[in-house]
Amino acid sequence: MRVKRNMAHIVHVCMVLLLLAAGFNGLNRLTMRKEAAVRNRELYERGDEYDVLFVGNSHMINAVFPMQLYREYGITSYNIGRYGHYIPESYYALEDALQYTNPKVVVIDTFMINRGEKMRNDQTGINFSHTTMDSIPLSPRKIRAVLDLQADAAYRKELLFPYSVYHNRWEELGEEDFSPAYTKEKGAVTGRKVYSYDAEAVSAAAAISASVDLQGTGAQYLQKMTDLCRERGIAILLVYLPYPDGGDETLMADKAADQPLTAAFAAQSELPYLNFMEAQCWNPDTDFADKEHMNFLGGQKITEAVGTYLQENYNLADHRRDALCEAWNRDYEAYFLEKRQALMEAGEADCFLMLCHDRDLQVSVSMHPDFTAGDRKLECLLAGLTDVSCAEETDGMRIAVNRRETGEVIGEKVFVRETEIVESEE
Repeated sequence: MRVKRNMAHIVHVCMVLLLLAAGFNGLNRLTMRKEAAVRNRELYERGDEYDVLFVGNSHMINAVFPMQLYREYGITSYNIGRYGHYIPESYYALEDALQYTNPKVVVIDTFMINRGEKMRNDQTGINFSHTTMDSIPLSPRKIRAVLDLQADAAYRKELLFPYSVYHNRWEELGEEDFSPAYTKEKGAVTGRKVYSYDAEAVSAAAAISASVDLQGTGAQYLQKMTDLCRERGIAILLVYLPYPDGGDETLMADKAADQPLTAAFAAQSELPYLNFMEAQCWNPDTDFADKEHMNFLGGQKITEAVGTYLQENYNLADHRRDALCEAWNRDYEAYFLEKRQALMEAGEADCFLMLCHDRDLQVSVSMHPDFTAGDRKLECLLAGLTDVSCAEETDGMRIAVNRRETGEVIGEKVFVRETEIVESEE
């Protein structure tokens, strides 16, 4: 009888421990920031579908659109770019992704290859790091990554045991914590603003020179990414995405140093390299959301250029004609609805026009002849549209949008000269 009582006691203790563990896990999931879960869910759930991975920081997130690659080339891909990540952190993001997927090609943006640090050593940098580390279960692999990247004991604890900081988020919890908003952008994020650069500042900054050090931290971890991919038979494409910042001399020095360093690394490692700072496929007047990141229009241009290169240089399947097409076509329809909603929510003329540069849309513009007088940004945006007319009787600018494939009416907006909406219909 005593043995039976002891066994029953042990069983009860185990059940209580399991319930406590389940409750702790539930609390952790509820209080943790949801960005990591939102960005990574489809990668983890559908990893066997992706032929291409895109690696980098926010420049990559905003510049390459997997759904456009599928629509135009049949390429299935995922953007695992992470905000604020230096190349060492991108290495661990790639290492984690390769636990779930086996791509044929990995495309790596080499911005900040010349950085000596492994990651930003402040709270902002730690917050960025959570988007990778929160998705990795506590394991020897995660411990190795955190110990390598971060020397500060408090920050190490936060990254390894995120509940230690998230348990204080009770007052911050909102609807997104209970019902996270998952998108169909496959890791990408669309920039929906329009920022124009100072062309003279960009030109002057481009002349800055810098030394090349292939033994630096960034280059070492780029080599680790290269080795990791080659061990698995994965092809590598290096890119340098547009970053013509004209307002910060320090950032410009980093940018100027990155390019020759990437070129030297590519030559030494015999890797293909696309330098989009030298390419003529983007316009500084229309293609950026801010001083660092591309918007929807600029991202489409980079995505098209990358897609063409991938199609011409790698043996990638066109999944628009195989078993994956049904699921990916559903994803694309959901993606189109997301684009449509963002378009009709745009409240400024330049942002609305920028989002109208979409192959899924048929756009008609009628405006007063003086509407764009002296506004180079609007002039450039209108120049890319085919159905633009001027009429003296038009008050401001009227833009009508239809879905090209079906003719379905998307909506219409009217803007006055100050780009204030005076009428909106859907």
